[in-house]
Amino acid sequence: MTAPAPHRPRPRALRRRLVLLAAGLLLPIALVEVALRVFDPMHTAEAVDREHFAAAVLVHGEGGDFALRPGAVGTLFGHEARIGPHGFRTPPIAEPKPADVYRILVIGDSVAFGWGVAESDAFPRVMERELNSDPRAFGGKRVEVIDAAVPGWGMPHYLRLLETKGLAWQPDLVFVTLINNDLTDLLDAQDDRARPVPVLLPGWLRWTYLARVVEQVIARLGDRQVPADFFLAINVDPQRRRIAGELICQGFAAMKARLGDVPLCVMDTIVGDQGERLDDVVACSTRLGFARIDASLARPDYREVYAVGASDDHPNAAGHAELARLAIAWLRSR
Repeated sequence: MTAPAPHRPRPRALRRRLVLLAAGLLLPIALVEVALRVFDPMHTAEAVDREHFAAAVLVHGEGGDFALRPGAVGTLFGHEARIGPHGFRTPPIAEPKPADVYRILVIGDSVAFGWGVAESDAFPRVMERELNSDPRAFGGKRVEVIDAAVPGWGMPHYLRLLETKGLAWQPDLVFVTLINNDLTDLLDAQDDRARPVPVLLPGWLRWTYLARVVEQVIARLGDRQVPADFFLAINVDPQRRRIAGELICQGFAAMKARLGDVPLCVMDTIVGDQGERLDDVVACSTRLGFARIDASLARPDYREVYAVGASDDHPNAAGHAELARLAIAWLRSR
């Protein structure tokens, strides 16, 4: 007698089983995704907002450096940023400078740009508003503050801006913000060692919060996440700190030479984890004859008082108001 053929599930029954299996796998994933979007324990919404904003307003210029997209409009943390045709987040710049204008040029990175705050709350605009409230100041001239800051910039970009555009704007005074990551970026540029590559999942996966949480966990386990430290105390080996200080001083020396008689003021926010200042910058300002403002916002409760977001250490409107207060106090003391 011939043995009966082995039982094979019918195609319809097989499809039903596969559907049930897929549902069994997808349902818990969907529930986790919903929970992550509702509670957002890793502040993924902020990361997504930052990425969308950067994609809207930033482009890679010559040599891969960041530049602002002329005419771009982006929204970050509910605040709109409009980039002018000149490629900066600042009102139109008249050339040549009008005779009745006292022009202040602010050069910096994402902090001076006003990352995550309204343009009216960024410290260059607060400075301009407050200084113009006293018509007797600056010989009766109207104060104009150009915010020539671009996220991701550092000392080489500040020098290049002066050479290509800054001097043509005929500033009467130049402010430069000096942030902790200016120091670490210079050190990284001198370091030949290979740096860890960030763990990034494929774009088609990163639209889910679950995938982004997995990405962050992998980054933390691999110690590949670089914390934002714009105004928090920085812990750098003293020898490396001296190297960075010398490089920064060389940059300011070149900047001072280009400016000639135009005053230079550095808003120095760098502070060590023991509260110490970067001695090389202090000594450099005395030797080269430029002004320096002790403008650090570092304090134990910085994130509660000044951080613009739960996962973003850029200064909020209160932090910008404090930076403006320090700059204005220095100006009025003159």
